[in-house]
Amino acid sequence: MKHYTNKTHIKGIVISAVIIIFTIVCIIGYIDVNKRFPKAGEEFYSNNEWVDYDYMQIRAKKMEYLTKEQYCERYENADAAGRSDKLSYFVLTLELHNLTGEDINLNKKFIGNVSLEAYPQGYNNQGNFIDGNGKADTRSILEANQTKEFTIVFNVNESVVGKNRINRLKKSDIYFSMSCYPVHKAIVFNGVD
Repeated sequence: MKHYTNKTHIKGIVISAVIIIFTIVCIIGYIDVNKRFPKAGEEFYSNNEWVDYDYMQIRAKKMEYLTKEQYCERYENADAAGRSDKLSYFVLTLELHNLTGEDINLNKKFIGNVSLEAYPQGYNNQGNFIDGNGKADTRSILEANQTKEFTIVFNVNESVVGKNRINRLKKSDIYFSMSCYPVHKAIVFNGVD
C-alpha cells in the first residue's frame, strides 16, 4: 500500500471526489424534479371562441397594435399624451361572461393572473383595463350572470423590444395566457395588424 505525503496530490483526489459526488447529486435531483413537475399541457384557442376560465367564459374579439399617436387619437382623454414617445400599445377587446351568481371584481380576480406573450420575439407583459376614454378602469366589475365587453391595454416599450423588432413582434404568435401550469391555456393570435 502506497501512502502519499504530497499534500497537493491528496487535495486533487479530494476535489475530484467532491466533484463526482456533486455531479451525481445534480443528476439525481434533475431526474427527480422532472418526474414531479412534468411538462405543462397545452390548450390553445383562437379569437372569437369561448374559453372556460374558472368562474367565467372569455372570448377575444380583436387585438390591435397602436402607436402612441394612434392611441391618443382614438382615446382623446388618454394619459398617454405626456408619456414617452417610445411607447406603443397592444389593445385587446374581450367579451366576458360571468357564470356565477356573484359580482366579480376583475382587477382583483382576473387581471393579475393573465399576461400577453409573443413568441419567438420574447415579449411578456401584464395589462390594465381601460375605459372608453383610454383611462385606467379601476372598477372593472362583471355583475352576476352578465356578459360585458372589456378592453385591456398592454404597453410595448421600444427601449425593451427594440425599434427594429416591432414589425417582427407584430407578426409573431401572440398568446393571451390565462394559466401556465399545469395547463398552458391561451388564446392565440397569429400576428396583429
